[in-house]
Amino acid sequence: MCKLNNNLGKKHVYSKRHQIVLNNILQKFETKIVHAKSTLFSPDVQDAGFESGAKFWCYFCQIEASKHVVSEDCTVLGSGLLHHISR
Repeated sequence: MCKLNNNLGKKHVYSKRHQIVLNNILQKFETKIVHAKSTLFSPDVQDAGFESGAKFWCYFCQIEASKHVVSEDCTVLGSGLLHHISR
């Protein structure tokens, strides 16, 4: 995300390139949200070893988070994003 900080009372200037990059990031994250919302009503559960260690990049926190929630005997697909944003 944007690292510019104007402490001199000036407003932040959004260049055309900045707007394009931010728009692309928001569209990618929206796609992840839409997919995660679909798991709310029809969760897909697999065995515990399915895609073990799968991660996704959170643009806002700037960290990698678990893509799925894994318990000792099953994996709930796509629910890691919901878990991450609910914190």
